[in-house]
Amino acid sequence: MEGQCELLMSKLRQSAPVFRPNIVPKGFKISSLEELIGSADKKEELRQTVLQQRLRCKSCTVCMATVPLEELKFEVGWDLQFSEHTMKLSKGYFLCADCQLLLNLNKAINLTTVQKAESGELLQRLASKFFQINFPGPGATFPASITYFEQCYSLAYSLQIFSSKLPDIELLDSRGESLEEALDQNPSRVISLLFPL
Repeated sequence: MEGQCELLMSKLRQSAPVFRPNIVPKGFKISSLEELIGSADKKEELRQTVLQQRLRCKSCTVCMATVPLEELKFEVGWDLQFSEHTMKLSKGYFLCADCQLLLNLNKAINLTTVQKAESGELLQRLASKFFQINFPGPGATFPASITYFEQCYSLAYSLQIFSSKLPDIELLDSRGESLEEALDQNPSRVISLLFPL
């Protein structure tokens, strides 16, 4: 199964080469990196480092939408490796509300299924933004419908279901080392590596 999942993951990376939803196995309750840190001092160091990084932002780090600084939310991207049973931090973001929805697989899927009737305009805007982020430039043509968006998110959701069956998933920092150890030792470095200059 893991080999097939890696092939599907490769297809998702090709379909959304720049920005795709996080695939987080069910049962993982990681809403922030702070939760992985035991020490109050290290938690504060993490908060301060994130704040310093946010002050450097003038817009959403994905779509470049100009929004007030306080509306930019810090999020991280995860790269799930089925064959290695790992989730690796891949990138740090400061996101506008639309890009927050695009990164959050469960909320985006909810829009495409449960709330489709009420959120048609929002869904169309998100689908358009998703395509423009992943295929920028004058040569890119946006599909007439939201089918492409729905296919990508359906694929991601399938991978999330499969990932929930993986035993003992290890969390890694962007260098491939234990995330919890790296955060306990030097949270500033973990964050700084997510935002290369």
